Amino acid sequence: MAAEEGKLFVGGLNFDTDEQGLEQHFSSFGPIAEGEAPPN
Repeated sequence: MAAEEGKLFVGGLNFDTDEQGLEQHFSSFGPIAEGEAPPN
């Protein structure tokens, strides 16, 4: 199976969630090209 790039929306995050925390969690599934956590 070929790797495909895509976007993933994760809703309902805790207000204390930051980009570093998201990257730490999701990097276990593969490399992350870009991440963004909206400001509070």
